[in-house]
Amino acid sequence: MGQPDIDLARPYHKSFRVMTSTVAASPQTVALTIAGFDPSGGAGVIADVKTFTAFGCFATAAVTSLTYQNTLGVYGAVHQTGEAVRAQVLPIVEDFAVACVKTGMLPTREVIEEVARLFRETSLPSPVVDPVVRSTSGYDLIDDAAL
Repeated sequence: MGQPDIDLARPYHKSFRVMTSTVAASPQTVALTIAGFDPSGGAGVIADVKTFTAFGCFATAAVTSLTYQNTLGVYGAVHQTGEAVRAQVLPIVEDFAVACVKTGMLPTREVIEEVARLFRETSLPSPVVDPVVRSTSGYDLIDDAAL
């Protein structure tokens, strides 16, 4: 029983095909999430990637905030700058034909304005907007100025 014919060294790009065996699958739809990172996997980019994958999409992500949390609660967060979010999104847009975008936790006014600018300046399609304001445990996840 041989190993599947998978080229792990080949980067994915706009014209990629995923090799799952000796037969190439059709090109996958590329989805982008712009959201916070929940290390417990219950929300944010990890949950979005799971969902995209379940629907057969190739998932890409830009992290807007690193949260300190588990399934019991949120203990803090460090937000990315607008520039840092832009620096994550632009290489994705350059490399992939992004077909769908979902936004989640956009924690600061600066990040919100930068994400809006990215939609105006790039070929990104209109997003599914899932605003995240407060965790289920009551932790405020965005700055007051972002409201």
